[in-house]
Amino acid sequence: MSGQVEPTEDGSPRRRRIPLWEWIVFGAGLLVVVLGSLAFASLFFDAVDEELIYPYRLFDPDSAEDAWIVYDPRGDGGTGRIRAVIVAVGWDTHYLVAARRQPGDPGGELFYYYIDMSKDQPGGIRVDEGVVVGPLTAEEFEIARASLSLPSFTVRYPELR
Repeated sequence: MSGQVEPTEDGSPRRRRIPLWEWIVFGAGLLVVVLGSLAFASLFFDAVDEELIYPYRLFDPDSAEDAWIVYDPRGDGGTGRIRAVIVAVGWDTHYLVAARRQPGDPGGELFYYYIDMSKDQPGGIRVDEGVVVGPLTAEEFEIARASLSLPSFTVRYPELR
């Protein structure tokens, strides 16, 4: 009776018991496929998740070119404060400053912003509440920097300029 499966009491074919070593080989192979896929995907996605000063992050799951400054006190992705393309940031205990350019305009005009961190809170913001101030020209920003003692840009992203 070689090649035939012996039926069980109810007439269905008896299932072959899979040895432990086959499960280990299968699991190792699956792990290699998953890790290889992640490594391959990382070639195409340049995700950014950089803590600036708590609770602010430079964040985008896809690329540095699209990263926003977000307010993220709970670590759940946060609320956007200053949109991409961020080319420089700086902060102190009161203010966070950022320089950005328009997407698709490398080397283009910079716009300047600052966030009064003492006024920020979870949820949506309205620009007229004074949490995020900008866009400002370079001259307007220098006036604000002098009058409010805004911090310098301490982190620059020259590859995004």
